Amino acid sequence: MLVLLCALLLGSTHVSAQNLKQNQRTAQTIRTQPDKYYYGEGSGESEPQARQIAMQDLQSKISSNVIGSFDLHMDNLVHGENATSESVMQGVISTYTAGHINNTKELILERSPQIRVMRYITKSSMDSVFNLRRERVLAYIRDAMVAESKQNIDIALRYYSWALALLQSVQDPSSLKYAVNGIAEGEKVLVNWLPEKMREIVRGLKASVAEIDGQEVKMKITYKDGPLSNIDFYYFDGKRRISMGAKEGNCEIYLEPGQDVANLEIEYEYAYKEEMRDDPELDLVSQIYRPPTVREAKNYVHTGNKKEMKAAMAQLQATAQAQATPHDNFLKRNQAKDYLGIIMKIADAIKQKKYDSAREFFTPEGYEMYERLLAYGHAKILTIPELHCFPYRDKIICRSIPMRFSFDSTKREFVEDVNFTFNSEDLIESVAFGLDKATREDIYTDKHLMAWGDTTCTMLATFLENYKTAWALHRLDYIQGIFADDARIITGSMLKQATLKNRRNDLSIGVAQLSSHPLVKYTEQNKKQYMKSLEECFRKNKVINIRFSDCLVDKMYDARFGINIRQDYYSNTYSDTGYLFLMIDVTDPLSPMIQYRTWQPERDPTINNKPGMDKNSPEGRFWGVVTGNSFD
Repeated sequence: MLVLLCALLLGSTHVSAQNLKQNQRTAQTIRTQPDKYYYGEGSGESEPQARQIAMQDLQSKISSNVIGSFDLHMDNLVHGENATSESVMQGVISTYTAGHINNTKELILERSPQIRVMRYITKSSMDSVFNLRRERVLAYIRDAMVAESKQNIDIALRYYSWALALLQSVQDPSSLKYAVNGIAEGEKVLVNWLPEKMREIVRGLKASVAEIDGQEVKMKITYKDGPLSNIDFYYFDGKRRISMGAKEGNCEIYLEPGQDVANLEIEYEYAYKEEMRDDPELDLVSQIYRPPTVREAKNYVHTGNKKEMKAAMAQLQATAQAQATPHDNFLKRNQAKDYLGIIMKIADAIKQKKYDSAREFFTPEGYEMYERLLAYGHAKILTIPELHCFPYRDKIICRSIPMRFSFDSTKREFVEDVNFTFNSEDLIESVAFGLDKATREDIYTDKHLMAWGDTTCTMLATFLENYKTAWALHRLDYIQGIFADDARIITGSMLKQATLKNRRNDLSIGVAQLSSHPLVKYTEQNKKQYMKSLEECFRKNKVINIRFSDCLVDKMYDARFGINIRQDYYSNTYSDTGYLFLMIDVTDPLSPMIQYRTWQPERDPTINNKPGMDKNSPEGRFWGVVTGNSFD
């Protein structure tokens, strides 16, 4: 199936007379084998026009042949007033043929007086495409269940919702089942189970007011009365609808003067409609079928009960405390007294907006990062937990102050935990956004601590924290310094439907296909090219935020580590979700260097696997991310 899905067999624009005759003979053979092929033909003044008409004809013939095997859910259409089953079927088929356009083959039949083109696909190949959609539904469910187990509720809701959206477009959706927890006897019919699963999750969310200070409201969100890693929601501030990302369930919202703070309405994000637009298959499906509706996502957060507010504040502070205490290897309070005193003075400077009064505590580079942090968004401290400081080689890391960042240029707000790193002269040389608890636990496993030790785990976690922060603060100089001069850099981005006509050129980059995902543009760049494109990215985007989760890390060979991590990327102009792979050389542990950097929309362990390698093992998952025999 992978061979079929990765095939790229488009005809040349320069076709000899001899080849035209051969193409005509092949076309006639295809026409006489309707049990084996779907085909469409089109004529036009230009090759692109003829190709488009042929594709439309192909889609029409496929839809008329398979309509009987689809349950079209005619009661759930976006525009159902004048829709017919035939028109809906053609729309559904377009989500497949557009998503897997490389499976179609092309024959140029005539060049004069008009260009005539045949586009065709074998029925077995089309069946594989249909099956791939079903597999994608199941893959979303698997990823959602992993995310839910790690309290990444935002990711779980997103993937359950997208699984349900795609489910409407598969053949006979009521036949698709999933063995929850691997128990065959407990197979769930997805058309029934998925909506209830989403309602179950949303019902498990509870938002409580911890403190009201004028028009500022601190809140704590829990899942089934316990912790969660991340959750997104909307609220109305009196002027506009704001999207808020709550980290570890901690957040603070600001309401315009006159807006009632006593009875807040929030709506948990579950559909992620904006993000669906970044995936052409999801986008096309969402234009045909309405996304699922979860009425329970709207909640009123009542205020005024002092006992409940006190309990919510205690939970908020406990969560912040857990972020500030990632492991037991911290300095005793008397040892950390001076560092903690400095952090408190910096916190006071931020609270009072006397930012420059903290300059003396920083190195020049550290103060520049501090200024960029304050310029990143309207910074506001949520709470100050009992901070802890940790020795790391000749440095001291103090973790962490939760802060809210809001922006004039976007309706999006974030919460980040801010860490401070002191150098050997007790000056702050670095400011960074911390990883969430679940991602840190992926790094600080018992296995990793036993094999590598606490220092190496801290090095890996700190590297990822500095990496994500460098993007947010537009630290081009730092990013340039952590890439090796001969680094191999493969970037990927989701293609919009409007750019499908350029697909042929997008793939001619001399790089092996990294994923079976059909609508991704991969570009290989050297370090100089990558930095130039990154500089342009920073120029266009005032706001960039990266959220990491689902981290796999392992030692590859020598002093090299492989990190495969889920990355949610958000900016003013573009957003996507995918898997970032970084292969770093830590020969100098104080200056890790990236040798390979790749991105792809899904973990794909099937490409470049060694014979006999378990594709579900951590080692197996690294294969297929980097092409060639890099790890031999």
